[in-house]
Amino acid sequence: MAKITHNRNKCIHCGVCVSVSPDLFEDNGEITLKNAEYKDGIGSLEIEDTESAKAAEDACPVLAIEVK
Repeated sequence: MAKITHNRNKCIHCGVCVSVSPDLFEDNGEITLKNAEYKDGIGSLEIEDTESAKAAEDACPVLAIEVK
């Protein structure tokens, strides 16, 4: 199992993650990692399939997404 982390403090709200990985990200006024709980601007989620998560990580221009 892997973990995806989205840092809203770094995020510039460009929406590329929503375009690349709509299964994981949504834009409801701010970019959000679906089903993640955020604390101090950082949301994380345990995931099984990393393909979409890695695509979002690679596409993010400010490195606000990390997959481990």
